[in-house]
Amino acid sequence: MGGIIKTIEIEDQPAVALFDTGALYTYVRSFLVRESPRRAMIPYVRVALGGRDVEIRELCFVQGKIEGLGFISEAVPLDEIGYADGHELDVLIGARTME
Repeated sequence: MGGIIKTIEIEDQPAVALFDTGALYTYVRSFLVRESPRRAMIPYVRVALGGRDVEIRELCFVQGKIEGLGFISEAVPLDEIGYADGHELDVLIGARTME
């Protein structure tokens, strides 16, 4: 993975995020978005993330802040995302969110 790592806020909680322009989707750890609205993803999509296959079955809507600026995005909830540069990631911000 390549990109910038920053601490941001997701649903008013601090989260370690990797900004990855090579990723289309944004991924967020499930514990951060337990109460967030969700919708089924049909048809399902399969992607490679950190050397493993991930089947995207649902998206959630998240609110966050990056350096104090608010944003809303769709994200894929996952139990774990992985590590980058020695940091356990809570969020991987993909290109769609960065737009």
